Amino acid sequence: MILTADNYEKFISTIESLDGLDPFACRIISLCTSYNPHLPFVDYWTVFDDESNTATGAIARNGTDFILFLTDKTDIDEVSTFMRVAGAASVICSNKYSLDLFGYEKSQRIMGLQYAASSGGVMAIPF
Repeated sequence: MILTADNYEKFISTIESLDGLDPFACRIISLCTSYNPHLPFVDYWTVFDDESNTATGAIARNGTDFILFLTDKTDIDEVSTFMRVAGAASVICSNKYSLDLFGYEKSQRIMGLQYAASSGGVMAIPF
């Protein structure tokens, strides 16, 4: 489950409790403390486990660019779907997680590039 972070102090403390030293966690915390969270070009969400209702990650939007702080307990399929629906132009996250940002698992040809799933995420292969 992905919920809007409406209490930004709690949002930051939740991220810090998961792993405040993770570089993607640091980027989200920095963005949240640098820009007034009520500005129209930034949004923040907390990712929760559906069963236990515990936080498993965080998402930040700056324009159409998204930063993902993910953990091994994060539902990657749910985050992938959220990124597609939210209209992400770019996503910054650890290459440890393979996101399906295009809504398909098999290779596809789009605008002169072949996109294929790799173990480190999505890569573009010219053809």
